[in-house]
Amino acid sequence: MRGGWSAGIEGSALRFRPPAAAALEAVPLAAPGECRFGETQIVARIADAQDGFLEAFLRSKSPRQEAFDLAAVRTPLSVGPARRGERLRPLGAPGGRKVSDLLADLKVPRADRGSIPVVRDAAGTVLWVAGLRRDHESRVTPSTKTALILEAIAPC
Repeated sequence: MRGGWSAGIEGSALRFRPPAAAALEAVPLAAPGECRFGETQIVARIADAQDGFLEAFLRSKSPRQEAFDLAAVRTPLSVGPARRGERLRPLGAPGGRKVSDLLADLKVPRADRGSIPVVRDAAGTVLWVAGLRRDHESRVTPSTKTALILEAIAPC
């Protein structure tokens, strides 16, 4: 199509897409700190996780917030697009799965998948597909002393 636009069938709908934007690169995220990935701001905070933290957090959290056991996370963190073949063990799931399969199963349009922030620790382990799924291994448990709270803030 003219001007770099493209069209394709997604499910039962015809979708028109503007010219492809440049691929987004991974950016560092300090804990505590913040960074911007595409149009999404990711904020990392540190919190004391004792005395009912988990229950209070679960009651008040939004879908764009998650808490992790800081002792189970290797810093520094980075935020970037999903990588080919990258895997995640979603919270409560018996095993791992490819992030690309997760995005497809959640019906994220193919054209939008590169703009979904994926938070990784220093070892490259996927901690969070922002706003969608989080890692099981770094979950907050009753023995967690310090929590890492991540929040994805999307533009209005």
